[in-house]
Amino acid sequence: MRESPTGKSALLNVKTQLIDNTRAQVITNKRVEQPGFGRTVEQALDTAGRAGGKKIVEPMIDILQKHWMDQQQNGAIYTIVIDGVDDPEQIANFTEMFEKYPLATAAKEVESGGGKTTFEARYKGKRDQLDRDVLRTAKELGWVVKKIRAEGARSTWKRI
Repeated sequence: MRESPTGKSALLNVKTQLIDNTRAQVITNKRVEQPGFGRTVEQALDTAGRAGGKKIVEPMIDILQKHWMDQQQNGAIYTIVIDGVDDPEQIANFTEMFEKYPLATAAKEVESGGGKTTFEARYKGKRDQLDRDVLRTAKELGWVVKKIRAEGARSTWKRI
């Protein structure tokens, strides 16, 4: 904060993050240091805040639009955890069969052990469609699975 005979100036630091709350993933972040000038401290801060906001919002909207377009074209990333599966051959079979569904664009194992396997899948459909395709894949493999929990982009299943 500085004062001069004609008014007051302020330097405002603004830091933002754009977070996809379904995956708790930071899509982008931006930091801006913006000066402002006014007759009072409040006016100086208001001027700095408006100018800093413009510098932050436009680039973040651009990134958000690109992220949204990517999800529309390639599908959103979902996490599928299956308890009761950790055999490498079964994991490979599940991944291969799941990818045959038209809305599934990619699936991969990201973690396995202790009787659980975690998959990530790019999927162009809605959450309930993903669940149906998980059930269909399990049925084709001769498995019986039950959904234990689902929130955001993650679902947990138990092989019975």
